[in-house]
Amino acid sequence: MYTYANSINGSTHPWVKDAMNRVSTNGLFVAFFFKIGVMIKNIFNFYITLLILDFSFNPKLNHS
Repeated sequence: MYTYANSINGSTHPWVKDAMNRVSTNGLFVAFFFKIGVMIKNIFNFYITLLILDFSFNPKLNHS
């Protein structure tokens, strides 16, 4: 039988180990996709900045 004392000693139930592995794996996926989302956002912001600068400094595009 698995008790709290057994879990302190390092012998935890296989279901607990499986649950901990799933949580850590899900955390890795969240961190990975969050990083990709931040990179896409930064690329998009850089592209928009280039468009704004090109529009303001290029006399052919500036119709004001």
